[in-house]
Amino acid sequence: MTPKLRLSPNNPVLLKLHQVRESHDFYIVGGFVRDLYLGLNPVDIDLSAHTITDSFIDAIKKAFHIVTVKRSQFGTLTLKSRGKIAINIAKMRREVYTRPGALPDVQFVNDLKKDAKRRDFTINSLYLDPSTFEIIDPLSGLSDLELRILKVNYKGSFSDDPTRAFRAIRYKNRLHFSYHKSTLLEFENAKKWLKNVSFDRIKNELKRIVISKNRLGVLNELVHLQLLCSYSEIFCAPSQGYLPLIHKAFQYDESSYLYFLGTMAKPQDLLSNFNFTRDEKRKLSELGSIFKYGKGLGPEEVVKKFYSFSKKSLIAGGIITGNRYIKKLALLKRPPVDAALMLKNGIEGKTLKNKYQAILSMQLEGKLKTKAEIERYIKNL
Repeated sequence: MTPKLRLSPNNPVLLKLHQVRESHDFYIVGGFVRDLYLGLNPVDIDLSAHTITDSFIDAIKKAFHIVTVKRSQFGTLTLKSRGKIAINIAKMRREVYTRPGALPDVQFVNDLKKDAKRRDFTINSLYLDPSTFEIIDPLSGLSDLELRILKVNYKGSFSDDPTRAFRAIRYKNRLHFSYHKSTLLEFENAKKWLKNVSFDRIKNELKRIVISKNRLGVLNELVHLQLLCSYSEIFCAPSQGYLPLIHKAFQYDESSYLYFLGTMAKPQDLLSNFNFTRDEKRKLSELGSIFKYGKGLGPEEVVKKFYSFSKKSLIAGGIITGNRYIKKLALLKRPPVDAALMLKNGIEGKTLKNKYQAILSMQLEGKLKTKAEIERYIKNL
């Protein structure tokens, strides 16, 4: 264990936890400590304690104005504040994996070093005592931070949890670190055992990736290492270079993962092989339809086939098919005018949708460009 290092207590979250620590025994651990040491803005707050009492939880709830508390199957608590701060609290533990890729069996311990050893990387195994503002470093993570390397905590780490490979790529790109040689060797273990992991866990990792600022670099490396290809052969097709275009078109929100995924495998293959929510199934079906029929369609056919499709599906589909009418339809208001205006001019019933589509087709062709032109067109129908 390396010597302790004292941090400056100038972080507001740290100061609140310092006050809670006056009455309760716990440590801050993981990414918060790592980012604080690197001078970055910490986001995730992970707390490790020997025991989790109701009074401890109440103290955290009061300090951070917590509005929701959730318990996981492993006894971990996630508390969220009004300000969207998320605090994870876990008892110190060791984890036993009965087979590669399985969820672990948890054994609670009173040993900080054993708790550290079960974590993913040395740089995420730093503990901060909020009473003294000292960092406790059981696995030499501070040295690895200084060397800017990402090192696994033990041999076989990616066999136990192959999803750590996704996190390795994410941390490496976010922090601009290099892989330690032991971490590089672990990628083969991840590829060997990733098939044992549920697709829901894969989706969760992808959702974390697409909201990260360095997502394009992460996704490109993911493709280069053929990590998803090792999970299913449907991801083994050569990259078509769409990732940068999807990255440019979509905001940093979790739901966009589906459209990145749709460039890595055919939507119909995704639907046939994995489980998705009803909304995700609808969007993937839309993508599949655009990919199948959209290339080369003119304005009228585009509107007729894809009128009801979601904006995001049209954007992604337009990028991949290269059909400028599909991309343009995504940006148009649908329906193009208020129903009241149509009814005022005697257009209703089944005719209404047909006229809406006719207006959109003319907009795609550039024949109707302004609101005034659309209104004149309607009056002359």
